[in-house]
Amino acid sequence: MKHFALIIGLMLIVFTLVWFQRDTDHDSLALTAESDRATVKILTVGDPYSVVLERHGPVLLGEMGLDVSIDRVGYDAIRRMIIAQEDLPIADYDLVAFDALWTAELAERGSLLPLPAEWDQLYPTARTDHYIPQSMEMIQWDGKVYGLPIQPHSELLWYRIDIFEADNIKPPASFDALLAAAKTLHQPDKGVYGIVWNGQRGSALGQTVSHLYAAYGGQILTDDGRPQLDSKAGHQVADLLQQLVQYSPPDVLTTAWDQRRNRFFSGQVAMAYGWGARFGESLLGSQGKELQAVTAVVAPPMGDPSIQAVPLGSWNFGIPANVGPAALDRARKTLAALCGVKGACDLASLGNAGPAVSSLLTDEDLGKPFGGLFPIMADLGERRAFSFEARPMSPIWNDVALILGEEFHDFLRGDLPKEVMLRQAQERALKLVGQH
Repeated sequence: MKHFALIIGLMLIVFTLVWFQRDTDHDSLALTAESDRATVKILTVGDPYSVVLERHGPVLLGEMGLDVSIDRVGYDAIRRMIIAQEDLPIADYDLVAFDALWTAELAERGSLLPLPAEWDQLYPTARTDHYIPQSMEMIQWDGKVYGLPIQPHSELLWYRIDIFEADNIKPPASFDALLAAAKTLHQPDKGVYGIVWNGQRGSALGQTVSHLYAAYGGQILTDDGRPQLDSKAGHQVADLLQQLVQYSPPDVLTTAWDQRRNRFFSGQVAMAYGWGARFGESLLGSQGKELQAVTAVVAPPMGDPSIQAVPLGSWNFGIPANVGPAALDRARKTLAALCGVKGACDLASLGNAGPAVSSLLTDEDLGKPFGGLFPIMADLGERRAFSFEARPMSPIWNDVALILGEEFHDFLRGDLPKEVMLRQAQERALKLVGQH
């Protein structure tokens, strides 16, 4: 009897162990299956497209069976981080966002992989001819394409319909008309100023100045890369800004970026220079319908009707050159998914006001919330009005813009005469290229 009980006991122990192992194997298989779901890692910057991507990326990429991990950093930091990836055996990221102005530098350093020659055949929904032509030209170097655009947009002139209609004024197309409108609409006693723009010392003002040089038909850098800041265009820009200060908020020389957007949408100014995707983003949300009813946008004024020099900036996604072999196919598929026609449409419908796919700019329903932004961008693209002169594709452009932003700021504060300011700016810029 004792032997029988012992046998029964041993059988129960064996059965329990087998059952436990079965459950353990099942859990192990489940964990393995979960770990097999790949995670695409993206490095991006704090622009509107990335806000949309952070909110909705898990769903958009989840349809492809991918998880997503997104690191969002500042403008200066992202460039440093892209370059730092070069020192790693395998890059930390599958996709990185880069400013089109960095294309030449990143291509020459070998930081990014060019798209394969057969890209259009491999990914027909993300063909390179789907995009705003100038945005594609900006990310080519030495005959190769180094990514796809995710948010090309322009700095345009936004105006308040309610304020303009109250004084029966038409949106300006020339600088004379701009000054006249700003003067008429400038009513600080009523809490309304004529215009707001980037006047803060440094890069903010410097970029404004660079854009205005081009609008007067000038170049801050010649075709061979030599600075030419002490020019006729430089004098014209200085005179224009000196007059605009009179019709701007009293703190305009400390105003930059989103401060001008906030002032505009709060009704404190009649006009504002502003980037399309950033201003378009503000037309959504709880006050969207109300703001859409009083907001419109036009191409920025030029010094002469014959000049077409609208600044175009573009954020793009590229693949690090040292992306892991196992991750390369995933990175390419993700790039095509996010930047292709469907991905661009999804992101636009969710709030990205800077779609790169040309056909989306003519979609009336898609562009309806954004104050006429899409038709303006479509028209500028068709006329090839976007100018590389406004934002030269040069490694020293950021440094030249910083010089302009410092020297012009001193001039607008009354600390330097115009002639001295322009001469000093030219001398400082020449040192960047080893000339003096």
